[in-house]
Amino acid sequence: MPAAKDGFKQCRKCGGVKAVGEFSKDKARKDGLQCQCKTCQALVYRQYRQMNPEKERERIRQWREANPEKPRESKRNWREANPEKLREYDRQWYQANTEKSRESKRRRRARKKGIVHAVPSNIEEILFDAQNGYCMYCQRELLNVYHLDHIVPLALADLLGKDYPGHVPSNLCLTCEHCNMSKNSSLLEDWLARKYPNQMNDILYRVECHIETMREWEE
Repeated sequence: MPAAKDGFKQCRKCGGVKAVGEFSKDKARKDGLQCQCKTCQALVYRQYRQMNPEKERERIRQWREANPEKPRESKRNWREANPEKLREYDRQWYQANTEKSRESKRRRRARKKGIVHAVPSNIEEILFDAQNGYCMYCQRELLNVYHLDHIVPLALADLLGKDYPGHVPSNLCLTCEHCNMSKNSSLLEDWLARKYPNQMNDILYRVECHIETMREWEE
């Protein structure tokens, strides 16, 4: 097999003549380069991993234990060098996992505020059935688009302290996007007085009934 010449070398596996930069270094060889190009090496390694998954997992585990900082450093360097790719990845993940992302944010906010968090993973299904598929406030049919709303907003947790009900089923309801965005972090009574003054009493009664139903479910 010819050695590297004039900046090129022939790969022993695929037979292609490639620039020396396409070959990994190997001090044991006369020309200081591996006999297979990087592409062929990667293919061989990928086939090995597929045929030996247990050995590969053990190898990675041992390497991580011996080099705990390197994976974090590698990840950090990649994120710093690829901000556009990272944003695109985050955007695609959010579109595919919208509710997971929202629930994760709600959990983080609740933990930061020291709020009780006792919500089952299927809470939206439970609320949807309890509300018969209608927005808690305006009674629009929710269909496939709805938001999980805190009846007493998370934003008031610091102000209310121990009196804040928490991130629990009895403080949660499903709403349409319009009501959720409009209510935002407002007190329910204040928001209803502005948004639905004529239906305010009916809505408050409906909410109270919902809260009692969810409290029974919590027990």
